[in-house]
Amino acid sequence: MTNFVDKTMTIEPLDPQLILQTSPPKTSWLLPRERLDLNRLGFDDKRAIIVQAPAGFGKTSLLMQWRRLCQAAGAVVVWLTVDERDNGLRLAQGVGNALYGASGGRASGPAFINWLRLSENGIDALTGLLVEIAAQAFNVVLILDNFERSREDASLDSLAYLIRNAPANLQIIIGARTGKVFELPEIIDQNIAARISSADLAFRHEETLAVIAKYFGNKLSTEASARLHALTEGWPLGLQLVVATLKKSTDLNAATQAISASAGDIQRYFVENLIARLAPDLSDFLTRLAVFDIVHPELCAAVFPDKDSEDLLARLQQDTPVFLRAENSCWIRMHGLSRDFLMARFEQLPVQERQMISARASAWLGDHAFYEEAARHALLAGNEDTAYELAERTLYQIGYHGRVDVVLKWIDRLPASELQRRSRLWMAAAWSLAISNRYKEAQRVVGYIMADPASDEGQCFEAALISDAAAAFDDQLDRLAQVREPWQTKPPPTPSNPTIMAFYANSQGFLNLYRFEPGKARHLWTQVAQGTTPGTIDFARGFAEFGIGFSYLWEGQFYLAEKILRAALVRYELEMGRRSPIACMIAAVLAATLWEMGGSHEPRAMLAYRIDVLERTGLPDAILLAYLTLARLEIHDGQEAQGFEHLNALIALGEARNMPRLQIAGLCEQIRVHAQQRRLETVAALCRRLESLCAGLGQSHSPFIGSWVKLHLSRAQGYRALAARDWSAALGWLEQAAGYADTMRLVRDSVDIRLLRGLAAERSMKAESAGLFEESLSLAKAGGMVQTLLCTHPEALDILKKISHNSDFRVEDLLQAVSSVVKPAKVARAASATQARAYTNTLLTAKEQEVLGLIAQNMSNKQIAIALDIGEETVKWHVKNVFSKLDAGTRAHAVKRAHILGILDNPNS
Repeated sequence: MTNFVDKTMTIEPLDPQLILQTSPPKTSWLLPRERLDLNRLGFDDKRAIIVQAPAGFGKTSLLMQWRRLCQAAGAVVVWLTVDERDNGLRLAQGVGNALYGASGGRASGPAFINWLRLSENGIDALTGLLVEIAAQAFNVVLILDNFERSREDASLDSLAYLIRNAPANLQIIIGARTGKVFELPEIIDQNIAARISSADLAFRHEETLAVIAKYFGNKLSTEASARLHALTEGWPLGLQLVVATLKKSTDLNAATQAISASAGDIQRYFVENLIARLAPDLSDFLTRLAVFDIVHPELCAAVFPDKDSEDLLARLQQDTPVFLRAENSCWIRMHGLSRDFLMARFEQLPVQERQMISARASAWLGDHAFYEEAARHALLAGNEDTAYELAERTLYQIGYHGRVDVVLKWIDRLPASELQRRSRLWMAAAWSLAISNRYKEAQRVVGYIMADPASDEGQCFEAALISDAAAAFDDQLDRLAQVREPWQTKPPPTPSNPTIMAFYANSQGFLNLYRFEPGKARHLWTQVAQGTTPGTIDFARGFAEFGIGFSYLWEGQFYLAEKILRAALVRYELEMGRRSPIACMIAAVLAATLWEMGGSHEPRAMLAYRIDVLERTGLPDAILLAYLTLARLEIHDGQEAQGFEHLNALIALGEARNMPRLQIAGLCEQIRVHAQQRRLETVAALCRRLESLCAGLGQSHSPFIGSWVKLHLSRAQGYRALAARDWSAALGWLEQAAGYADTMRLVRDSVDIRLLRGLAAERSMKAESAGLFEESLSLAKAGGMVQTLLCTHPEALDILKKISHNSDFRVEDLLQAVSSVVKPAKVARAASATQARAYTNTLLTAKEQEVLGLIAQNMSNKQIAIALDIGEETVKWHVKNVFSKLDAGTRAHAVKRAHILGILDNPNS
């Protein structure tokens, strides 16, 4: 091979178009993707990384982010945007020329570039390029974007050759939408290449909230932002269109409610940049695909036999950003926003054509066992009997796997007479109605099952379990034991569906919990969770994992609750969706747990755009926890009016559904807040209302509810007496409350009441007050009860400060104590700091921790921006978040708090 040492000669000009291809594009819209940071992904050992996603997913933006990170790490980064003319030779020429510029002349000198220009063989040119890179003393990163545009097999061979023979100092990053590149053995081999898919690129809930906050600050509520996340489904382009539309609105909240595919910039994009730019055959085909929930090439071939649907589909995926493809699957689907827009166009087609499309689709989908989709299309085609017959075959399994909303839509669509005569729909209908707070309707369908001569003992047993579930969701816990009476004296029958026994165990678990035996309940739920097939996600397991977390919350074991619930929430959001009933119930308990442990931002985001689902399909305990947590978050932030609005909504819901516990919980929380402010007349009026409500319950509710009601009533009266400074009466009421809390094993409530007793005893000059406070502090630290200590009563907190001999008794001190409570005193400082970081890393993102570290070095915002290669406005945003999460008012204050928490090493240690 020629020696290319001479770097003094003149470089012969290359094709100007090829030079332009080596110029990175400008992208400025998206926020940096911290979770997709190359340093966090751990791809250093891979020769290649491929980023695969349709247009509109921020693929090029991510590559630009990686480019800056690699440059910051000292690598020379070469960019090439591939087009249809590129082959191995052009690839080598473009990369060699860009390498010379990117390295500042340290590599790929004029002689080598001229040699490349005169080369005629692509493999020889690529070999020379690899030798040149291998000779360098620095790392080289080659980014090839839009590789799907390459039309020649020679380009694929060239890429495979580069990956296969890459020297140790070369890493190749490929961006592509579709194409044969994904079939290369070098790409398929996970030991050689890593892959980032559209699922990885889709915005997560918290990322959508961050983007919206970047543009609108606090002008949009967390609830509204979460709604936009659900609307855009994590689609970056969809969110960009939504932001563009909202930026032109004068009333943001009204615009958010009205946002749709026909709004402002969203419609303009679809019309001008999607439909208008497509060839007529593609535009027409795309419109007709909108009626499908999911799309498959064979489905299209069956529905449109006169079209080359395979070619049309391939071109649409290549030229439009509206499709999502599952990994290793031929199935694709449209994004919701684009589908909504295209459905409006589909509805303008002639009725006969629309019915023909759906009739053909129904036949193909039914033949391939996609019964619910087939049923929907049969209905659209006007074939109601066929639709109902298909629905009968699948709705039970659909409901079991969490899609209760789908089942309910079908049940609501059926005339009552049609439902009554279709026995195969009864179980699915009864279960879905039972767990959707529709008790009377569920019982009517259960009546059909019990009265049917064809129902065997196993079916009657399942019907009893449905009544059980309906009672629990209706908060009629006295009926839980009643429907079980026939099965208490004899073993339950073995049903044809083995999963029914999982429902039975779940039901028995809740019965044990309301008998104040959380340990027994948890044992049953653990058996259900462990007994299901590994990797499966269904309602039985979901309820079991919800129950396990709830039982730990019941006992005040917040660490264990958080551990169980956080992992479960990730799984159920991924498999069932963020707004699925199970995910929403788990989120309610987790949000309450995180609030108790001292969190504020995360619980609010966790509950956003979920309350409506909880009201429809949530257990009363989940609804109660969600509303109380939201109210406490608002009051904690100084928004008392909004907090009381949540409590009034909880009370109103309880009245509407005849659920006294919801009303009692809302009233008691209002009494607590007003009593802390010594609003005596308001507290007295609320207590009278509470007394009247509790007296009206009489004997209509079970002992399960009785103890709960007496606990809340006696504690509320204790608060009233404390506000009136009647210490003796307060002690009397609070001792009653303590007895109920201890009996029920509600540890958090026991600590809360113990603090109030300590306050009353201290004001009465009783000796036991110090012991009550010390025990409360010890139990709270053991369980992670941060808010219990801080928010039970301000006067109790003052006494705690004195007892702890701590002049700066703040949230972070408690967090630090909580994070190391089970460790012996002799544990090394380094280990303690590691544990503290492990806990507090849930507070700060990786980028916020970087910014905090530079703040600690006394860097200005401008200096931080330069160091991290981000804009000053982005730095300001991160600094603001750091201040908020650490409860700090100044930069020095934030650093001090970080030292206390262990986020930063303490310089004095």
